[in-house]
Amino acid sequence: MKKSHILSTIAILIYFVAVGRAQTIKGTITDEQQRPLEFANVELYSLPDSVPVTGTVTDSIGVFTLNVSDLSNSIIKVSLAGYETVNIVPANEQTIVLKYKNQMLGEVAIVGERKPFEMKRGNLVANVTGTILENEVNAMEVLRKIPGMTVRNGELSSFLYGNPIIYINGKKMRSISEVYQLDVKNIKNVELNTNPGAEYDASTGAVLLITTHKRLEGLAVQVNSMLQRNHFWAHNNDIKINYKQGKFEFFGQIDFGDDRFKKYQKITTDIINPDTVWHSVSELNGGDNYRRRLKYSLGIDYTAEKHELGIKYDGENRAKYIESQQSFSMKANDNPYTKIFGEMDENAANRTHYINVYYRGGWSTKWRAELFVDFLKSNNRLHQLTDENSTDSGSRTININTSGGNTLFAFAPKLNYIINNKNSFSFGAEYINVMAENELNYSPSIFDNKSSTTTENKFAAYLNYDFNSQKGLGISVGVRYERIDYLFKDIVNGKNNIHRTYNNVFPSLRLSYQTGSISQSIGYRSGIRRPSYGQLNGNTFYVNRFLYQEGNPRLIPEISHNIRYSVMYKFIYFMASYEYKRYPIFYYMIPTSPKVIKSHVDNFDKSQVVSAGINIKHKFWGFYTPSFSIVYKQRFYSLPMYREYEMLNKPYWNLYFDNNFELPEGFLLNISYDYTSKAPWGFAYFNALHLLNAKIGKTFWGKKLYVNLSANDILGKNEDISSGITYNIHINNINYSDLRSLMLNIVWRLNNYNKRYKGESAAEDEINRL
Repeated sequence: MKKSHILSTIAILIYFVAVGRAQTIKGTITDEQQRPLEFANVELYSLPDSVPVTGTVTDSIGVFTLNVSDLSNSIIKVSLAGYETVNIVPANEQTIVLKYKNQMLGEVAIVGERKPFEMKRGNLVANVTGTILENEVNAMEVLRKIPGMTVRNGELSSFLYGNPIIYINGKKMRSISEVYQLDVKNIKNVELNTNPGAEYDASTGAVLLITTHKRLEGLAVQVNSMLQRNHFWAHNNDIKINYKQGKFEFFGQIDFGDDRFKKYQKITTDIINPDTVWHSVSELNGGDNYRRRLKYSLGIDYTAEKHELGIKYDGENRAKYIESQQSFSMKANDNPYTKIFGEMDENAANRTHYINVYYRGGWSTKWRAELFVDFLKSNNRLHQLTDENSTDSGSRTININTSGGNTLFAFAPKLNYIINNKNSFSFGAEYINVMAENELNYSPSIFDNKSSTTTENKFAAYLNYDFNSQKGLGISVGVRYERIDYLFKDIVNGKNNIHRTYNNVFPSLRLSYQTGSISQSIGYRSGIRRPSYGQLNGNTFYVNRFLYQEGNPRLIPEISHNIRYSVMYKFIYFMASYEYKRYPIFYYMIPTSPKVIKSHVDNFDKSQVVSAGINIKHKFWGFYTPSFSIVYKQRFYSLPMYREYEMLNKPYWNLYFDNNFELPEGFLLNISYDYTSKAPWGFAYFNALHLLNAKIGKTFWGKKLYVNLSANDILGKNEDISSGITYNIHINNINYSDLRSLMLNIVWRLNNYNKRYKGESAAEDEINRL
């Protein structure tokens, strides 16, 4: 016993002596723009024999830690592909800068450059840092360069996957405006997940995961200013301030925008009855209309060794004013029936308050927990004043007032369990409570006044398993359960109340495999798309005596089944998908009398979509990088025409040709052409769209100042022109949106590392529906 105690004591003394002599070295590895470098190799060698002692790699913020017993007569070697290797004398808390590696071949300098696109674990990854993508003027321009993505009227959409859900550093974006506010220089990469697992809401078609560089200690300020000229002047200005000290990080932002635009719309309709053809032409001319917005946010993050906690407040005030002159004429069998002339003024305002709280923590190397809590409160109002003068019924003034309020509370805990470096589980739950209040009043009472509330309680739970082998094989399988309790309450007439309960199970499966230069993925996912609260409120909106629009509180959710495949070989990317949808939601026209039309929304039986696309992107001659994409899509669905259903199944195409030129003196030129052929949507076919854009930019003062001048819609062909037939109604629509413009963007950066809040919304899809 005494001998064992003596040996134990000696062992403990040796341990404490070793610990007392051990030293810890911490440092940070960055590039020449002070951006942290991840996965850099850091090795300690003893001198003079250069024997390796220990080593490590940098983490996501470029930080490394080495534990050594003796620093005398040693040297640190730092290396990373594409950068020059450096050897330095070890010191604690030092910042090591790596320079890009230039290789000389004859008289030509070959600079190592990352591939803009690659596939990892079945997802398409767009590398921004160190590629041509980091020269884009804003984050939306980066996202539109991802194969299959496009930007229409400021909104991101996809020809293959629907509107994607966007995350920035794990936080689900509440509004696309948050993406516009992100600095391109801070984006590390963007990952497109076309087969999202059970973790994501069942309404998700695709996910874009944006990862940014983490900011270093100190103050960061960024100022953005945009000036635009179409028929009128428009501008947008914002300032972001971030300050990091130790474990705390404080951030705030304020944004003000004033958009001015011209509006023109012409609708031609023919209602074909057995005895009479009612032909009408409606025109709307809008003058100096505007959309104004004021956004502001404040937040704080606390980051410890194993735990993160943060809270963020977002506020937004919006105002819209539209002034227009209206004319309407109707003929019966080519004989004049009536003419209506008038003016319409529309004032709208919206105010939103949103609070998000998040927590992330690692209990051990195997367990990790996340918790997200959301609270949102918003209110809106709209006043529309219409003065009409009719040749057959005289003049009248119509006042329309709508108001509403939305309240949301959401709670979402998540757990991740890592079995080993190949196997992991994730599981979690969500609870969301939403109440939407709505009121509509007419004076005079041309339609019934409406007052209603829509309440939804949603509970969801999911379980997902992931396997990733070192040989390139990946498997992800999951299941998600969602229960919705839906109540529509008509305060004016209780007979219209609707109470429904939905219980749905959504399985998902994805297989991916990577070998050599080939990466591919195939997956299945079932999903759901619920109607928006605006579609559900049942309100009736007046256009004129012969045309009005109505909601539908009896809409039910769409159920979808999707199969998607993608493959990448070197710089060629191909994707294909098939979607079967049950109870799809479409807008269409209904004749309510021989000469009156109602625009209505309803569920139909089914629809199917097949699509495929290819993207080729490569750099030539060291300065020219073209990207060519072509996407094919064909829908199969039937809608009522001439009192019977007719199949709409004509295919359509999208072609996108993007050209980047790196010119002398640091100038960057981009010319892009976007073409979409005639395409069906609902009962209508939309004419072909042509969009030609050009822009040139340059950085100054060590990339702290960036100036960009762009010309948008140079051909003036990005207009919505559509025609269609439903029942006995023929309709043609021209909608001019004043998109042809010149734009000047100026970005000033005091620090290149923008702070992005790390939380995640627990109820992004419900917020979008509101």
